[in-house]
Amino acid sequence: MAACASMATGILAIGDKSEKATSILQQTNFLVFYSETLLLKVLYFNLARQWPEFVKEWHKVEITMRHNFVPVNLRRKVKRTTSFILFIAFDKTSRKDEKGQQEKGRQEKEYESEHNILTYNKLKKSMKIYHDITDSLEDYFKNTCYWDIFSVTDYSLWKGMIGQVLNWQRTFIWSYTDVFITIISICFRYKLIQVKARVKHLIQIKESNPYIWRNAREQYVSLANLFLLINKKLSGVILLSFCANIYFILLQIYYILTGQMVGWELVYLLISFGLIIIRLSYVCFHGGSFIIEVEKIIKLLQSADSSIFNMEIDRFITHAARHQMVLTGMNFFYITQSLMLKMGTAIMAYELVIIQITMSSSHKM
Repeated sequence: MAACASMATGILAIGDKSEKATSILQQTNFLVFYSETLLLKVLYFNLARQWPEFVKEWHKVEITMRHNFVPVNLRRKVKRTTSFILFIAFDKTSRKDEKGQQEKGRQEKEYESEHNILTYNKLKKSMKIYHDITDSLEDYFKNTCYWDIFSVTDYSLWKGMIGQVLNWQRTFIWSYTDVFITIISICFRYKLIQVKARVKHLIQIKESNPYIWRNAREQYVSLANLFLLINKKLSGVILLSFCANIYFILLQIYYILTGQMVGWELVYLLISFGLIIIRLSYVCFHGGSFIIEVEKIIKLLQSADSSIFNMEIDRFITHAARHQMVLTGMNFFYITQSLMLKMGTAIMAYELVIIQITMSSSHKM
């Protein structure tokens, strides 16, 4: 139902051909934002159907590693990360709306966002114009927030409230996607840390029993199989999340460099831009930590004393070296901790192209 509602509001926004929606960029923003939300809901629905299988495989790994070292701060780290990212969820720009409004014979641009403070300020402006709360809410919903919907349907308070709930839901889903990827990455990384701790312990005590080393290797193999399942389930979500985040980063940099935002709008835009960068950094840092932990395990195995080195250790090293654990976005790109630097270079190159095209179009006009 929520997916259908998002699709309906997206179609209404894109299909609005009034003077309030004549900007190609604005309609593109609508298309990207609503399409991303709809596709994410479809992906999450499909993931929910397959979730029992996923949890079953994870449970099998937990059972095989129940006697390993258990990180005591995992739950606290998961809660802290989730709370932080979701706290800043509503400090993000969801779309750039241009509200066409006649005021003393000229057009005035209105920057629309889902930021709680800006939402409060807009509602406060409406209440200054209309002292009655009902009229204030009508002005807020009809003329400020959801003119794209109420330009094709009659206004009613319940429609405005539904639109507001869906708006919050879309923002939450957008932010929760990065939270979901980050939390899965943190939990799986701690599984690798458990294997690394066991390998380190076996090397320190100079364990030479090949059966014990086989058990350690089989634990790693079960983790490798679990990783393949994780990458298969999350690759579509990762691709969609990165594409949407990069689009809105490009959009915000474009507004900043072209000077279309001034005053508090520019301050908010800079803060919002920084928060999106923080969110992407979290995903890249934790999602790219697998390969680092695997390299540490390989180095530990290679440092084993020759007196305890055996066939199982050799097979362990071979398997770890040949089967790298790197999350991908449908195999289009790999999530590594250096990905942010590569993305920054690409974003600046694309931004310069966009600005040159815009300046060229302005001169022609």
